[in-house]
Amino acid sequence: MAGLLWAGVSAAQAEDMVVCTPAYYYNSSEATPLVIPIDAARMAGSTVTSLDLESGAFHDNIGAADGRVLASGTLSIVNPGSHQERIDFVALDPKTGMVLHLSFVDGDPLPFTRVDREGTISSGHCEYTP
Repeated sequence: MAGLLWAGVSAAQAEDMVVCTPAYYYNSSEATPLVIPIDAARMAGSTVTSLDLESGAFHDNIGAADGRVLASGTLSIVNPGSHQERIDFVALDPKTGMVLHLSFVDGDPLPFTRVDREGTISSGHCEYTP
């Protein structure tokens, strides 16, 4: 994703762009919930989310930030968060019910949790893109 800017996103806004790559899936449908590490084979089919923290514009790609686009749109920012005040960022896709939570407590990379409408939970880290 380095060097890639969306149409309508200026270079000044690029500092608010993050790419969120999952590291784990959580399967809570089992009697004992499973934590599933995402290896190279699972990563090829995983959702990587690129997000503008200021506008909520996002796109989901398969396997990598430059992979095939699965979905795109604008998330409703529930809480814009603050690095200075250590307040987390939370956004919601009102069409699908997907919730994305980024922790601004730990710095860069930013830990994130994503819950999809099917109840799929993933977590990993988001990194700022140049």
